[in-house]
Amino acid sequence: MTLGQLSAFVLVARLGSVTGAARALGVSEPAVSQALAALRQHHGDKLIVRTADGMKLTPAGGRLLPIASQMVALGADADAAVREANGRAERLHVAVTSTLAEFVANPLLETFAARSGLPVDASAGLARTAEMPVLVGSRLADAALGPAFESGLDSTPVFRCTLVAVAAPQTRYRGNPASWPWLVGPSGADPDSDTARALQRLGVADDAIQVFPN
Repeated sequence: MTLGQLSAFVLVARLGSVTGAARALGVSEPAVSQALAALRQHHGDKLIVRTADGMKLTPAGGRLLPIASQMVALGADADAAVREANGRAERLHVAVTSTLAEFVANPLLETFAARSGLPVDASAGLARTAEMPVLVGSRLADAALGPAFESGLDSTPVFRCTLVAVAAPQTRYRGNPASWPWLVGPSGADPDSDTARALQRLGVADDAIQVFPN
């Protein structure tokens, strides 16, 4: 049993899918499945199973989850303690949405590292909005940049952003915006993103939205 296997189990259980766990860990889905299979073999229990209503913990998995979460958090503490004892840079991993990753994350982390006056090994990883509280709560990310959390974790506003709809000069859409065709960036595919929420408030149907890569 390894911390990697426990991390995979915790994320599959908390996020409800192997896909979400793989994205959060920055590994392939087969890697998560293999880690979960090894943990199942070690304990002789399925731990978590797929049902018609999604992923469901077995009784043994339900008992293991809080313990595994604590072990993952202790692993992060152990890593930080050893790095500090050896005089190595403190690690800072930030979960960010795709929009912030493209425009904000790198310069912000560079500025933070420069102003802190301390050696910091800062990195950013992509995450969907709904995944961020899980990553921070499980100590798999130290902080997150995205919309405000509604899960009890502390959220502090650091940016004020304005969503702008852009159309070609010759285009003059009239009537209800819900009937217009919309092109959105990758972050618009996240149902909890500001873009998706704005389109939902306008009543725009999914088939009227096209996602394009930046």
